[in-house]
Order: sequence, then C-alpha cells, then structure tokens
Amino acid sequence: MILNFGKYRGWHVSEVPLAYLAWLFESLNGRPDVREAVLLELRRRVSAYEAVYELDTKPLSMERVKRVYRTLAMEFHPDRNGGNGEAMKGINAFYEAIRQ
Repeated sequence: MILNFGKYRGWHVSEVPLAYLAWLFESLNGRPDVREAVLLELRRRVSAYEAVYELDTKPLSMERVKRVYRTLAMEFHPDRNGGNGEAMKGINAFYEAIRQ
C-alpha cells in the first residue's frame, strides 16, 4: 500500500520507518485499510527480524511472539540509550493486537 497522506506521502509502507509505522498503527482507528496494511508490514518485519537474529523457524506461537516482543522492547524502550517512545508505543499496540 502506498500512503497518500502525511510525512511519508507516496511511500510504500515497506519503506516507512518503524517509529512512523508504530504511530500510524496506534492512531489510525478510522482507517481500517491503512491500519491493516501497517499491521501486515509490522508482522513482516517481525518475521524478518527473527530471520536476522535466527530465532527459530517454528510456527508463530504466543511464546515466540513474547520472545520477539521482549527483544524489541529491550531495543526500543524509551528508558534505554537510543530508545524510541513512539516505536515502543507501536510495539506495544502490535503485541496487544497479536494477543487478541
């Protein structure tokens, strides 16, 4: 999906930085099409993240989701040096969406 609004207008969701995707996911309640595209991209990035860090190749389970969530939280938590509060909000929102 190509974004037709905002800072990244004209960009494909796969090109948009994680922090902006996180913000979009959390704040676009009235745009289910965009929210779904962002959710799919976040899921794709989690899979890519797992591949890079060679987590495992088992089917997605809650245990695996929790492990990836913890890894991302350790990297992006705003209390950590280089952390990103907006990205962390998106990671939390994504985790909650997956849990449901």
